[in-house]
Amino acid sequence: MTSNRVRSAAVLACSSVLAGTAGTFACPVPTPPLGSILCGPGGSGASAPGCAPDETVHTMGGGGGAAPDSAGRGGQPFEISVVDFTFLPNTPIIKPNTVVRWNFNGLFPHTSTRTPTWDSGVLGQGQFFDFNFDATRAGLAYDYLCQLHFGMEGTINVAHFGDANLDGNVNLSDFNVLAANFGQSNRTWETGDFNEDGQVNLSDFNLLASSFGREIEPAPPGASLDFGSFVPEPAALGALAPALALSVRRRRRA
Repeated sequence: MTSNRVRSAAVLACSSVLAGTAGTFACPVPTPPLGSILCGPGGSGASAPGCAPDETVHTMGGGGGAAPDSAGRGGQPFEISVVDFTFLPNTPIIKPNTVVRWNFNGLFPHTSTRTPTWDSGVLGQGQFFDFNFDATRAGLAYDYLCQLHFGMEGTINVAHFGDANLDGNVNLSDFNVLAANFGQSNRTWETGDFNEDGQVNLSDFNLLASSFGREIEPAPPGASLDFGSFVPEPAALGALAPALALSVRRRRRA
């Protein structure tokens, strides 16, 4: 009982500080940009000439080889099938720090291209292309196309930090998920662990508060967000912090 009271008091104290302070909040750790082409059998590792740090790096490897490192935060690659002049799924919503893999499964060659952000080049059946949508791309929608076929288009929607249910909005539904799991370990993005460190705590609350009320917006060419945008608005903190404290207190009494 004493332990529960101490934890509730700590949450209330932190909430009071959050409600009156801005500019000192934890931000998600950025993942280095990653983009690669892993082609069919044969070939040895080679870097593409003229690739800038944010562009793709072209390598050769065994077909179906090991997936590129996604820093343990985005999990396994999110797969899109390129087949029959269509990208499937066509408009997914993904978490930040997720590697998207385009699998080229059809009989015809295609590209996955958004200039200047990424370009797979022309790939055919059995090949695939990976691109990492890191933390700086959170909250942005990236339209892309196949340069070879008119009308073959898709969109990658990168969720805001705090969008637990990946519906494209950060709202009370997401806050309720975080509040229900606040202070718990062994949690996932879907249960409020937005920085994916295994715990739901004030760092995750700060991320949700910084995006509260926001929807995914179209990304301008070459766009990404700097980490100054992850500072919670005082109004959001004033509304959400007391609610979080109350939710934790009720759960402790139950």
